Order: sequence, then structure tokens, then C-alpha cells
Amino acid sequence: MDQVVIEASVAVKWFVVEPYSNEARRVLDTYQSGKASFHAPDLLPSEFANTIWKKQLFQGLAEADAKDERFVNALTGSHSRVIWVKNWP
Repeated sequence: MDQVVIEASVAVKWFVVEPYSNEARRVLDTYQSGKASFHAPDLLPSEFANTIWKKQLFQGLAEADAKDERFVNALTGSHSRVIWVKNWP
């Protein structure tokens, strides 16, 4: 199984269409198919939320979209195969 380090800018591309969203989506598809595990910095949820907030404030992301349940689930959902860096051996 491949081990992939994910950071906030990649995770945001799963939800917001911007340059390289297709490539980020392929990484997510690999994870969802069980072919990869994710490692993520402990700050990823905060960085993700901050990026979404900035996109709403400065780049025209609709408030309703910024509050989309998918974002909340991305930050708080069960990610059993995500290994947070603080737990990395």
C-alpha cells in the first residue's frame, strides 16, 4: 500500500474546483479504493478550515458552500486510515 502525505491545499482541491483539482481527486480516489494510506499534519483540519474561510472571504466562495456539510465531515469524520503525524512511529 502506498503511503501519501496530504496537506491542506490538496484536501481543499477535493471540494473546490481550482487548478490541479483533477490530480488531487485522483489521489483521493487512490485512497478511497484502499490502494493508499494517508499521513497528515496535525494542523491539517485548521489549515483546511482557514483556507475555506479565505476562499469565502476573498475569492467569492458562497457562504452556503463554505458551510457545506462535506467540509465539516472532512474535518471531523472518521478517517480510520489517516495517520496523523503526531502518531507516526
